[in-house]
Amino acid sequence: YKLAYNDYQAGKFDLAVIGFRNLLGQYPKADLAAQAQFTIGECESGRKNFTDAAREYDKVLQSYPKSEYAPKALYKKGIALQQAGRKADAKEAFKHLIKEYPHHELAKSAKDLLQSQ
Repeated sequence: YKLAYNDYQAGKFDLAVIGFRNLLGQYPKADLAAQAQFTIGECESGRKNFTDAAREYDKVLQSYPKSEYAPKALYKKGIALQQAGRKADAKEAFKHLIKEYPHHELAKSAKDLLQSQ
């Protein structure tokens, strides 16, 4: 995990994704699995592959719905969809975040983004 995260921090997104995918392939239930999957989404965003990023964030929601990364992934999915020009889909992601995690700090940010659209 540390090696892949170091690659991510250094902007070596291709290497980071490979490292995180290897980790997830070997240890899909590891404590850091949700974080690894989330960071793959961050790598795709960093590469400006926003539709791919949204898909990677969805994997956090599907595989680790109870993790602390689920609301973060939903928020980042909305941001990625906005960046991809898919405003209606982004709006749905933000609404879902507000509904599912109304007390999370990102719910307020999602409300602000919805109001500014």
